[in-house]
Amino acid sequence: MLKEGTALFTTTEYALSIFGNHVDSAKEEHFFGNEIEYLIAGGYNDKSNYSNGLTGVKDRLRAIRFGMNNVSLLRDPEKMAIVEEIAVIAAAVTGESLYEAIKMGIVEAWVAAETGNDLMLLEQGDKVAFFKTPAQWATQNIVEIWGGWTGSEPVYAADRGGQTYRDYLRLMLYILDRETKLLRMMDLMQVNLKGTYCEDFLMREHYIGYRFGCTVDGEYYAYTEKY
Repeated sequence: MLKEGTALFTTTEYALSIFGNHVDSAKEEHFFGNEIEYLIAGGYNDKSNYSNGLTGVKDRLRAIRFGMNNVSLLRDPEKMAIVEEIAVIAAAVTGESLYEAIKMGIVEAWVAAETGNDLMLLEQGDKVAFFKTPAQWATQNIVEIWGGWTGSEPVYAADRGGQTYRDYLRLMLYILDRETKLLRMMDLMQVNLKGTYCEDFLMREHYIGYRFGCTVDGEYYAYTEKY
């Protein structure tokens, strides 16, 4: 178990250290821009790996944030009091029997607005907390949001701490099947090497393993894995 965990950690961190992503650009000599997104989505188009429906990283990220925001809102008494107040007013007009449906509709609309804002923040390099406190919720006043916010510009929470886009990619990489991840890493290496230093390079002729090293407090540590 320890060996498997070490291999998972080193493979993931190695990928994050050498490949670029939608927010942190790839190195100039690399062929694709959304390299980490390719490892996750596996599409044949650079753009589609980030934003091609349910298979792209953007919609996977949206699903993660929507689910976590839904939990955060439902557990926030102050925000739920606002939701219930609006639902009572709306139900008085449309009918009391619709109260619960209206309430859930308001929750989903608020969560969707917060999630859309999260994506804008992550895309521009800001942080979004995985588990949000009330102070980390950006769209605080739902009446103001619906009344004037167009969703084209991000709004910011009082507490802007949390995780970066890269951190969310790390989570997705940890979930990804290790063999798939390794094969796609080799795809990128072959494309990058053929397009820069050696057009005749074939990964199958050099498929032996990898070495990952780092320096901590002046001490060098290395991990080697052979295939």
